[in-house]
Amino acid sequence: MPLAPLFVHPLPAAPAFTGRAAESEALRLFWQGDEGVISLVGLGGAGKTALAQHFIEWLLANDPPDALFEWSFYDEPDANAFLQTAYSYITGGRMIDAKGAGWFHLLKEALSDGGRYLLVLDGLERVQRQQTDAGGIYGELEDPLLRGFLTRIASGLGKTKAIITSRFPVSDVEKWRGRGYALLDVDVLAPDAARRLLRSHGVEGDDELLDRLTAVYGRHALTCDLLGGAVARFYASHPLRVLSEDEPEDELRNPQEVRLKQVLRLYEEHLPPRELALLCRLCIFRFGVDAAALESIFLGPGKESIAGALSSATTEDL
Repeated sequence: MPLAPLFVHPLPAAPAFTGRAAESEALRLFWQGDEGVISLVGLGGAGKTALAQHFIEWLLANDPPDALFEWSFYDEPDANAFLQTAYSYITGGRMIDAKGAGWFHLLKEALSDGGRYLLVLDGLERVQRQQTDAGGIYGELEDPLLRGFLTRIASGLGKTKAIITSRFPVSDVEKWRGRGYALLDVDVLAPDAARRLLRSHGVEGDDELLDRLTAVYGRHALTCDLLGGAVARFYASHPLRVLSEDEPEDELRNPQEVRLKQVLRLYEEHLPPRELALLCRLCIFRFGVDAAALESIFLGPGKESIAGALSSATTEDL
């Protein structure tokens, strides 16, 4: 009997999901094919999680699995907790006294019964090595049980499949590439998708002009989204006004992190002090927060130590 999906750490949806037709099709083919693991790899803000969430919505509406389990290692990097929670979910709440490798073997057995199971592992970079050193290689999973678990799925574990989002390729399953494992690079949007995202903010101009804009700032999803908002608000939706301030640079001299910084500087230079102060403080939250939470933090007791330019703000301002 199919299980209701369990989103232990619900994935945040993109406010304006656009494009990604090729990537979405690759995920559909992955679900219908024989490979067990696929990684969505890209910089932070590239849209990995939004793409995974978009695919999940399609999947639940068109071809739901027997069970769908989502876990964010960004929110909870404990691999043992992941294995234990996944086992309890797949078995319908079964409670067993086990530790460490015990959960690995129990979950592996539970997933081998032929059910169409999908595991979504978000933010895997939190438990990967970020460099090669004496302790291991770049992209390697730090937990041996999690490493063995993903390797087992890639090599074949019933009909179980796993979608990973990470900033780094998962080196542990690279040897299964093309025969159980696939990697999908989602670093940049396609040119037409980047143009649509800019236009969704009201940015004006023909394709050639918008391509000039993305030549300066890149087609990284978060950068394009923020850029569209900045051009619309601070430059009356006219790209030429912002292009007059920046000329295209060689990408090797201007990596995407620098381009994003350039866009954020537009907000820093043009926002009123109070709005800028609020934006800076909102950056500490991974997910959106409501006005009540902001009011309790910035207008409540002890606000003097953190309020800054918001010291005279009212509930309406927030």
